[in-house]
Amino acid sequence: MRVAAEQAVDLIVLGVHGRGAVDLAMFGSVTHHVVRHASSPVLAVRVDAGAGARESR
Repeated sequence: MRVAAEQAVDLIVLGVHGRGAVDLAMFGSVTHHVVRHASSPVLAVRVDAGAGARESR
């Protein structure tokens, strides 16, 4: 968040690993903190654990 503020970024993008129903109900602590305190808009993108393996084929 410090670097985003210093660089005056337009958007912060975070990858979120959803691991189950509880994780779907609440973001992880880092994502939650950034969403609540960042001075820029935040886009949280759910990351599929197998996506990297499929893309490299």
